[in-house]
Amino acid sequence: MTERVLDYFELLGVDRTASPDEIKRAWARQVRIHTPDKDPKRNHELNQAKATLLDPKARKAYEATLDYGEEIEHLLAEAEEAIEAEEWDDAVGPLKEVLALYPDDNATRFKLAVVLYRADRERESADVLWGLVRREPNSSLYYHWLGIVLAELGETTVAEWAHREACKFSQGDSEPFIALARFFATNGRFQEAEQAVEEAVHADGKVDVSDLEALLELPLIHLVAKKYGMIERDAQRVRQLLAGADPGLLEFAAYRFMDIADKLLKADRYTEAVLFLDAATQLAPIPEELRGWERHVRLLAQIVQELGRLRDDDLVLHALKGLVHCHAVGFAGWKVDFDVKDYFLECLKGLYTCNMYTVLCDVERLAAEYPGLYSLASETLGEIAKVAWAHVQRNPFLALASTRRRTVSAPGPATSAASQTQHASATKGQPTQAAPAASQATQATSAASKTQASPATSGQPQPAVPRPPSRSGRRRCSRPAAHSPSCSSC
Repeated sequence: MTERVLDYFELLGVDRTASPDEIKRAWARQVRIHTPDKDPKRNHELNQAKATLLDPKARKAYEATLDYGEEIEHLLAEAEEAIEAEEWDDAVGPLKEVLALYPDDNATRFKLAVVLYRADRERESADVLWGLVRREPNSSLYYHWLGIVLAELGETTVAEWAHREACKFSQGDSEPFIALARFFATNGRFQEAEQAVEEAVHADGKVDVSDLEALLELPLIHLVAKKYGMIERDAQRVRQLLAGADPGLLEFAAYRFMDIADKLLKADRYTEAVLFLDAATQLAPIPEELRGWERHVRLLAQIVQELGRLRDDDLVLHALKGLVHCHAVGFAGWKVDFDVKDYFLECLKGLYTCNMYTVLCDVERLAAEYPGLYSLASETLGEIAKVAWAHVQRNPFLALASTRRRTVSAPGPATSAASQTQHASATKGQPTQAAPAASQATQATSAASKTQASPATSGQPQPAVPRPPSRSGRRRCSRPAAHSPSCSSC
């Protein structure tokens, strides 16, 4: 049950229309009777009544509470319940009803402005904030939010003015400067953004651990500005700031860098994610429970970089490019506009039309030049290498017909037995671990590769596969490998 609000007018013995002088005289009479030593509780209530009723704003708020206290409390509770559930539109009604009962409640009016902004009703939010700025022209908080809302509305000139006003009345608070830095960065004004961060760091006249939030804004600005070389320096500066501080703060800063790395990972920006991971490791060791995630991020960045190089590598068959790309899709979970399993099988079939010596050499090239991709497809490529090697052993003249004999070191048909043995051991010694997190389609097609390879290893004739069209007559394909997986140039 709600506690009854103490009636200050009744306590002082005056009516609701009492002037400030009448309130002072009534208070003086009462405190002579209820002295601090005889009745400390009543004396404290009398002093509180005097302070409230002599302050015009506090008196209005108190009178509203006295008249509508229970109703306002109920409406505010209803609004808070909607806010906690992020049902922003449902919170608007109760807040407006509170303001109808008590129009001078600026705290509720500000809460309404924020709720309207969260409900994507920016224009209404801006109108409420303009009203608050007129009521309290020296409030940094109201200018701060007005700048944010106006920026959302595209009114950049007025938004910048509002942000600068917030900084002017900040009284040592760094948050308005950080908001101004974000505004500049969003609008491509990176040098001014960096300057605003520096002002945030020195807003209270000193540099200490309280400036951590401001410094953590710098790497985000440098990320947007593509000044990747500065991110490592930002981490060093954070470390210098926290030198001698609680180790927990270093861990907190490292987690902030890792959080940015995770967001970049979800946005498929793998190289930038690794930059923030490296910066995090400068601050604190990666926790054991996150080591697997760290390896996943680094491998993703590596395979993306390798896929870019592989796309233009003419010394690897298109069918092999397609196979490793399918494994990369399964590992990364990328969405593609083709059936991965069908394309994988198509690439396997395409290898049967290729010179097996060329296949063997290209598998070796993948292992040497693209270790990240090879680690994902090692099981499949290992089976393919076994089949290719069996063909080369039965037909040594395949090396003479291969286009790879001068570009990749591989055993030719006339090499010594010792040389052939060394090549075979190198091929068999390649890593065979399966790629982590491979999709079901990738696993199924890996098994299919063994099935497809078995006729060759057992000496049975290969299945008849139509020869692909000539290079000149082959049209470009939209699949990840630049061309059809079959190769007519080997």
